Amino acid sequence: MSKLKKIFDKYTLLLLTIGTFSVNSDFYFICMPLIVNLVLKIKYMRRNKFINLGKSGLLLNSYSADNLNYSRYYLLQRRIDKLTYKYFIPFLFVTAITSCFIEKNNNLINLTYIIELFKLLNIVFLTVIGLIQFPLLEYYRSQLLKISKKFRKEYKPDYILFSAGSSATAYQLKQWETILERINEKYNVVVIAYSKSLLDYCRSLKVPSIFIGDTGKLHSYMLGFDREDGTNPIKAVFYINNGVFNASSLVLRKFKHIHLNHGDSDKAANALHTSKDYDYIFIAGNAALERYKKAGWDLSKIHQVGRPQLKELTEMSKKDSGEEKKIIFYAPTYEGHRNSDCYSSLYRMGFKIVSDIIESNEFILYFKAHPYTGEYAQNFRIEMKKIKRLISINSQSGHRYFDKDEKLYPHLSKASLLIGDVSSVSVDFLSTGKPLVATNPFNVDPENESISKAVPFWKGAIMLNYNNNNFNVIDTIRHAFENPNPFASDIAKHYFGENVFHLSNIEDNFISVLENLDVDDHETSYDIKNYIPRENIIFAHGKS
Repeated sequence: MSKLKKIFDKYTLLLLTIGTFSVNSDFYFICMPLIVNLVLKIKYMRRNKFINLGKSGLLLNSYSADNLNYSRYYLLQRRIDKLTYKYFIPFLFVTAITSCFIEKNNNLINLTYIIELFKLLNIVFLTVIGLIQFPLLEYYRSQLLKISKKFRKEYKPDYILFSAGSSATAYQLKQWETILERINEKYNVVVIAYSKSLLDYCRSLKVPSIFIGDTGKLHSYMLGFDREDGTNPIKAVFYINNGVFNASSLVLRKFKHIHLNHGDSDKAANALHTSKDYDYIFIAGNAALERYKKAGWDLSKIHQVGRPQLKELTEMSKKDSGEEKKIIFYAPTYEGHRNSDCYSSLYRMGFKIVSDIIESNEFILYFKAHPYTGEYAQNFRIEMKKIKRLISINSQSGHRYFDKDEKLYPHLSKASLLIGDVSSVSVDFLSTGKPLVATNPFNVDPENESISKAVPFWKGAIMLNYNNNNFNVIDTIRHAFENPNPFASDIAKHYFGENVFHLSNIEDNFISVLENLDVDDHETSYDIKNYIPRENIIFAHGKS
């Protein structure tokens, strides 16, 4: 039964074509909704660029396509898709509408033959597409399998970046894109996406990317490069978050595992005990070092590499925004996974901050929240909608609301001042030398010694305290411009190193630290024969 189901699923379009062609053509319209539904399903599959063959496989993004002569197969499929969706579906609907509204016994104009001709043309067209579509799909599949084998055989990674998050974590990957490209100039780098939803972003990367959504196949891929003496060319595996699925790769102790994270802030998540699973932690500066030292870490695992991403931000910040008024950027963080993780000012202070700036008519407001905002709390989603609506109504004045998919730095660099929470965005902004206003939505005492040690960047900012909703945003902004914080520069160096304002060689320094690590193989008891073969794969292609 299951075999019969597979055959029907594989050849549905062809079977429907033959069936409708073999019966009276009037039955064609009974099957039409089913056929249209099927065509749309195929269109969805193609739009997402999947050939559904399993739980893991090779993502052929634009970089891989250029290097593996892949584009010819992609273009061939595009032509078939265009033929199907530009002509086939309109034919179906024209015929259906004609049949519904015109009776065959119309004696003024004999339209019977026209209707029957439409039906016949549709059936013939459907038959041709049905005969072409699946053989082409099988051919397409076989060619991609050949390319996959060629890729696995010829492209041996020196470094792997493993990302286990969903599409919502794409912003984390974006932060390391430039560094990955620089490393890839000298070494082979592969990005492994453990989630299908991350594929859309991976297509834009200029380094090869692989989707593997199964732990066994992940191990099979990584251990598949073992040499005869048991060593492996993979020097290290990078991680950009604390996702629980990182364990899928971390269990392979044969490799060195390096935690990069996606920003440095004073949130509790930046010194978790789970981080001890990694062989090395790359940090930005002394602030993170003190954080890990306080948590009782083995400091020999810690390596300061600065914050390479700031090079882009600081360079862009030197350019004129082109606006007559000063731009105030409000960037609240998200609500956290639980109450104890909440550092956000959005719910308590967000709408008042936004409305006061807009009503003042003194500044231009740019707003961009953390990509996760509203994922875990409905009240945060409601606040986001209210803020978005307010900014949209006043957009003619230059105020802008940026969605989660928008890049942060190109817009943040135009700001004259940032209003931010306890987050890496606030800390990053210190590197621009511009004023920072730090929110205090929970009315903790910034002067308290314990608080100042837990959140040292507040010492370099102007504080905006909630004070039971009795706070003045505009006066605080004016004060920040008129009285710059004298400690801001020192705090920036505390977080990002002495060279935070001179980042021309930051990427080279990162690669130098990477090359000087001890990355000799660990002993391993894994046997690749125990793992599932890697031929069962999913492909996703990028733009040609």
